[in-house]
Amino acid sequence: MIAGGAVGDALGGAVEFMSRAGILQRYGGKDKITADTQMTLYTAEGLLRGLMRGLHKGVTSYTQAVAHAYLR
Repeated sequence: MIAGGAVGDALGGAVEFMSRAGILQRYGGKDKITADTQMTLYTAEGLLRGLMRGLHKGVTSYTQAVAHAYLR
């Protein structure tokens, strides 16, 4: 989490005080997230769902929870 915040801070530093209109004018349209980011988010979702299931039901399978997140 901290490393991700540092990377986001470093990448966003160049536009930190620019308006949205100024950023779009200078750098163009919106970029889309890549498959790498999508897979990271799905993995995190599966791990969180697995954790919550373990806490609430006493049994979990992280592998199954992550796989289910990927399939959705």
